[in-house]
Amino acid sequence: MYTVFIFVDQGEKLIVHWSDKHEGVLPLDFLSENAYSDVTNEFRPSSVFSLPKTFPTLEFSEVSSGSQGVLK
Repeated sequence: MYTVFIFVDQGEKLIVHWSDKHEGVLPLDFLSENAYSDVTNEFRPSSVFSLPKTFPTLEFSEVSSGSQGVLK
């Protein structure tokens, strides 16, 4: 079992001190950008999560025959 001490250093990083004497340092902006809870998703730009519900389907020959197929 580990004992953990956690604190925020000058509002820029989260520092975790483990009882086995090692330390973890995580920038707060990294944690914010990589938190995917319902609460944090409310504050993200909607374009990040607004992928189309369906994607176009093309035949390989359409895509491999020139740029027009790729543009579809």
